Amino acid sequence: MSRTYERNIYRAIQNGLGTLQMQELTDPVRKARIEVHALVDEIEQHRSFGPIEGAA
Repeated sequence: MSRTYERNIYRAIQNGLGTLQMQELTDPVRKARIEVHALVDEIEQHRSFGPIEGAA
């Protein structure tokens, strides 16, 4: 089990209780939104370098 899933907000989302944008803005939700935004930024940064060699 990933450490992310251990966090209640991510577990609630996994169990079909909406998305981060649908959750009441509590401190854990705010932190999760920041984490997800940072992850998206990191993915976008990697994508800007072009395709990964050997990727299908």
